[in-house]
Amino acid sequence: MNSRLKAILGLVLLFAVGIATGIAIAPHFQKHDKVKPFPAAEWIDTTVADYHSRLSLTGAEEKEVQKAVTSAAQEIVRVRSETQQKIQEVLKSMNSVILPKLSSQNQEALRRWLEEKRAVMGSRATPCSQSRSLAVIRPHSTTAPATGAATASRMRPA
Repeated sequence: MNSRLKAILGLVLLFAVGIATGIAIAPHFQKHDKVKPFPAAEWIDTTVADYHSRLSLTGAEEKEVQKAVTSAAQEIVRVRSETQQKIQEVLKSMNSVILPKLSSQNQEALRRWLEEKRAVMGSRATPCSQSRSLAVIRPHSTTAPATGAATASRMRPA
């Protein structure tokens, strides 16, 4: 085999290894920058099923558990949305402190970078999209949110 063919095959192999590496590594970097919405409907079903399997609930008690768990899920979604909005405000404030301390060239680079990030974030789920999962939840505004160790232990971060 001549050296030219060896060089071409070596480059093709190197290119293939680069693609494989990118495919293997990319999900690791992408999973950290997304805010996953709280799976409210799934959490409600699981929590009510846990109460049902551990307790001998009557029909009326099961209705009350369902109302309390649904109310708690609505509250969790609301709190997560508010918290995400506050985080965004903190980050915006941080960048407004950093911006005037940079050179004009870096100020422009930061502005472009922030615009790119906004465009990417706009194409993904936003904190408000978490409330879409509430469409699945039947509201029960007359019942206070469920509290206690049993419910708190069921709240897993998404």
